Amino acid sequence: MSLSALKKNVFFELLSLAGRVFIVVRHSEAIDLGRKVFTEDEKKNGMTLVFTERMAIQWDAAGISATLTFGSQRHRCFIPSADILAIYSPDLQVQLTMAGGEPTDNTADSAGCGASCLKNQPPRKKHGKVIAVDFARRLRRHEDNADKEDA
Repeated sequence: MSLSALKKNVFFELLSLAGRVFIVVRHSEAIDLGRKVFTEDEKKNGMTLVFTERMAIQWDAAGISATLTFGSQRHRCFIPSADILAIYSPDLQVQLTMAGGEPTDNTADSAGCGASCLKNQPPRKKHGKVIAVDFARRLRRHEDNADKEDA
């Protein structure tokens, strides 16, 4: 499953469960918001858009299309999937967050060299308060305890 397909699935699942979904998009020339433009703050930090189940939403391979209202004006908008940085529902307290979006044409994966090129990339920069969790280790402990209880 591609990252774009994952975003689409999460978006529509949250929309059906909560009735509304928030997405955070980064500034990009590929985004079409009608006459609405990104403010300087939104260019730096991204823009949060709200989608409800009453909206006519189309999501194809390129991205998401819908009519959004800014103030009192309605604008036909298009957001490429690659420019969606987060999909979340505050009602359900669930979010899907991407570190930097989807790969673009200048990345190793789209260059056709596949996983061998990706192995040679430098490690990602660590962020301040991120804690790495090894879920496999925790699962093994639970499995070991279950074996002891059976014995």
